Amino acid sequence: MIYTNEDFVTINKVFPHVGKKIAFLWGNPEFYPFMDELQYDARRANRNGFPPEVLLAAHRLAQTHGTLFPQHMPRETDVWTQHY
Repeated sequence: MIYTNEDFVTINKVFPHVGKKIAFLWGNPEFYPFMDELQYDARRANRNGFPPEVLLAAHRLAQTHGTLFPQHMPRETDVWTQHY
């Protein structure tokens, strides 16, 4: 399924190394931390970032993953849901 997904194809065409990792992690809970790493620069490195169409495709792909694999969605926590 992932190889025919239009958003995956968009990402894989421009960044095949990213596409390879997405395909490997597809359907696994580790998918979300990887997608977060792609979208948010935690390394504080000098990076150009993704073109807008690739960033949008990554966002939509994460939404699709959440629909297909809801059991792997990260649990949202905030100060209102924390138990002390």
